[in-house]
Amino acid sequence: MSSIFIGIDPGKLGHVASLSADGGVRGTWPTPTIKMGKGKPQYDILSMRRILKEATEGCDSVHVAIEKQTAMPMQGVVSMFSIGEGYGIWQGLLSGLELSYEVVTPQKWKKAMLAGIPGVGKDKKRSVIAAGRLFPGVDLRLNERCRVACVDKCEALLIAEYGRRQECIMRKN
Repeated sequence: MSSIFIGIDPGKLGHVASLSADGGVRGTWPTPTIKMGKGKPQYDILSMRRILKEATEGCDSVHVAIEKQTAMPMQGVVSMFSIGEGYGIWQGLLSGLELSYEVVTPQKWKKAMLAGIPGVGKDKKRSVIAAGRLFPGVDLRLNERCRVACVDKCEALLIAEYGRRQECIMRKN
């Protein structure tokens, strides 16, 4: 029985990461968007669905963890709507594909995955460090032209690993 673990960091700059049962990286995908005229990019829902289908192909057991999105103080209305839109689209796609999922708060997965990494209040940098330590052979950049790691890709990997570890704990109990 092949199990996989998917982590979703929703948002237009977010990522999806897929891990095998042993913690190996099966794949990562940036959230697909399309540019409509002169406006801002919009979510490419068909491509988002394709990513989930590709990530789960040939797997008997799929465990998905998606980061909960909430409004932040001083955040603009348009920004809040966009974040909520992506979060809702991912949940709708997961439900439509009959994939059960766990909603995980950033505080919960970060407490578990960033423990022991210094830099209080610098979670983005800590996420890059943690992902680099857990996935040393994985290129954490968005693409080959980038010089630095993509924080959203790192966080999707950490969310997937958090879900994998939670499942292992549940199996032991």
